[in-house]
Amino acid sequence: MSQLPHDKRSFTQGLLYSPKTKKVYESAGLYGQSDVREFDHNSGDVVRKSSKLERKFFAEGIVEDADGDLIMLTWKEKTALRITTDDFTTKSTFNYKTHTSEGWGITNYGDDFIVSDGSAWMFLWDGATMEEKRRFQVHTSDGKKVRFLNELEYYKGDILANIWYSDIIVRIDVESGIVKTIYDFKDLWPKKDRDVNADCFNGIALLEDDVLLVTGKLWPKAYKIKLNI
Repeated sequence: MSQLPHDKRSFTQGLLYSPKTKKVYESAGLYGQSDVREFDHNSGDVVRKSSKLERKFFAEGIVEDADGDLIMLTWKEKTALRITTDDFTTKSTFNYKTHTSEGWGITNYGDDFIVSDGSAWMFLWDGATMEEKRRFQVHTSDGKKVRFLNELEYYKGDILANIWYSDIIVRIDVESGIVKTIYDFKDLWPKKDRDVNADCFNGIALLEDDVLLVTGKLWPKAYKIKLNI
């Protein structure tokens, strides 16, 4: 494991590594403060960032589409923004529906996308039309629903998900919805050592060589880790 600086003013909602550009993109939330930025995953520097989104938008998760644009969800606005990576301008928007009528996390799944909304539900969206193809509930092997699914990342055929206000990442089988593995990161930055202003663990980006970049909302550090399983 290694660590690097992270902008402690960033209310991290989404973290994404682009194999196309070899860059990390981060979406930062809060009304009136939301933006998207390019994050240097070696130095921790914010290379550039967009202007603030319209005050009506609270930025959530981001994903890269087939054209190399970013798709950004918004929290309660039921609106996704399609953003260019060259100058971070919004090209277009589209509306969507989820179980809670909110958008939380989004990641690639082949040519399609997987979306979370803070509940136990996950949604498979068609990558071309953004229409829902199916939905499924996430649960443990003994049938207990796993709620508060937040930021998402594709990983070796499965989906990794932060659990809101916990230090846990779960690994989910998309076909069954079953949690295959639970990873506890309570020792990554122990709560007793955390800044009073720091918020929860959130943000997962898969770099090259199976290295994961993780951080949290208003965290001063990001971490490069590898999963054991």
